[in-house]
Amino acid sequence: MLNVVELLLDAKAETEIAPFGHLADDLNITGWTPLYAAMKSRKFEVVKLLLKRGANPNAVTKLGSTPFLLASEICDLDVIEACVEAGADLDFAPSGKDADNLNITGQTALFMATLKERFDVVKYLISKTAKVNVQNRYGVSPLLLCAESGNKELVQLLVGAGANVNITPAGELAEENFLAGQ
Repeated sequence: MLNVVELLLDAKAETEIAPFGHLADDLNITGWTPLYAAMKSRKFEVVKLLLKRGANPNAVTKLGSTPFLLASEICDLDVIEACVEAGADLDFAPSGKDADNLNITGQTALFMATLKERFDVVKYLISKTAKVNVQNRYGVSPLLLCAESGNKELVQLLVGAGANVNITPAGELAEENFLAGQ
């Protein structure tokens, strides 16, 4: 597979072409670049090759995700590092109706890594100056997630990186989330 992708890239295949239209919408692949598709299918050697050849880790799909956010959700540190080296936006947060429907609005790469309790990934993202005081649409911050789960190591890491220990949920759905007991 890697050899085929390499041949296509050598023949000047476009790395930013993505499907669109009704059929792509029906298949939920609108905006999937080759990089996003490789990431989704966990073909990490292809991902690294595409990144080296200039694929954009910040290309946004119709549903508001990017290859970098997907890498953060998968939590493979090598792939995350490759995305950052290729210019990934550490603080990109999805927004919009589709992101709302998927409950990913406001969730940055750091937020995703915190959800997965991946100390190594969180530490790496912080070392690359990811913002630690971000909040999702429910007003939840990475520190709040760690405190709630009891992950002392991540709490210490985030606080050491400047996370606001007095941060309170704020956002369009923070009050609704609080009233629901979440």
